Amino acid sequence: MIRAGGYDLVHTHLYRACVYGRLAARVAGVRAVVATEHSLGDTQMEGRRLTTGVRALYLASERLGSATVAVSPTVADRLKRWGVPAPVSRSCPTASTWTGSASTPNGAS
Repeated sequence: MIRAGGYDLVHTHLYRACVYGRLAARVAGVRAVVATEHSLGDTQMEGRRLTTGVRALYLASERLGSATVAVSPTVADRLKRWGVPAPVSRSCPTASTWTGSASTPNGAS
């Protein structure tokens, strides 16, 4: 399905989507794979205990991504401590803290 869509970018969100989606996008030939991470705690991720296996699988799939967007500096710091490279892990404000403006590409509404 991803290959047939001819997508330029795949965005994944949450643990399973990151693990499966990054792999599926790369197999389909999509070069840009961006993930959003916000459910990473000190001891759990999305209600899962942060076992060695959970962490290893996440980090293995991280290598297939182009960028991971952390929704807070706290999450970005946790990703950095895990070994996710700083240029890959970026902190981005959420909609509730955004003070910029949004534009619609190509005049679409």
